[in-house]
Amino acid sequence: MIKNFNAIKFYFLVYLLFVILASISMFYINKGDEVILLNKLQTPFFDVFFKVFNILGEWFLIMIIGVYLLLKHRFQLYFFLIGFIGQMLTVRLLKKYFNFPRPLSYFKNYDFQMPENIPLLYHQSFPSGHTTTAFFILTTIALFLNPKKRYMLILILSAILVGVARIYLLAHFKEDVLVGSLIGVFWATFSMYLFLHFLNKKNNVTT
Repeated sequence: MIKNFNAIKFYFLVYLLFVILASISMFYINKGDEVILLNKLQTPFFDVFFKVFNILGEWFLIMIIGVYLLLKHRFQLYFFLIGFIGQMLTVRLLKKYFNFPRPLSYFKNYDFQMPENIPLLYHQSFPSGHTTTAFFILTTIALFLNPKKRYMLILILSAILVGVARIYLLAHFKEDVLVGSLIGVFWATFSMYLFLHFLNKKNNVTT
């Protein structure tokens, strides 16, 4: 666990590049232009493609990881739950406090091409909960399994594609996705830090 530091650094370097590019886009792309651009690219293939990645921000992965940790690594489960509850509460509080409009409410008179069978959302856009959850889950997997660089790249790109999916599916803006990713990465890293800290204390007590 966290033995391949080069792979960990690679994961966070790719994520840092994403944060830098997304932050720069705030200054050069008007709010919502990314939503309109992706909507113009809508096709049945992209509808399915982004709906699949959207699933990575849903509850089922949390449940799978929770059951796995319960059976195999019960001590780490407590810290995983701390991170999950922390990121969930952070998103809920920010959503209620800001209550920003979503694209369908922000662009009231724009004739969007609607992907089939998506929920129509209008309020509490900031930040993106799906993006937060995806980055929390996939960063946790990266830190816990510490795979090779190519798998790290798959994990971080998958998390980024969840954010793109939320924009494509008319649920969020780029700033919602960016902040959601920061929350998810923070809580994944913080919960892993707590786990390693208490694991070291536990090992010192038993030796």
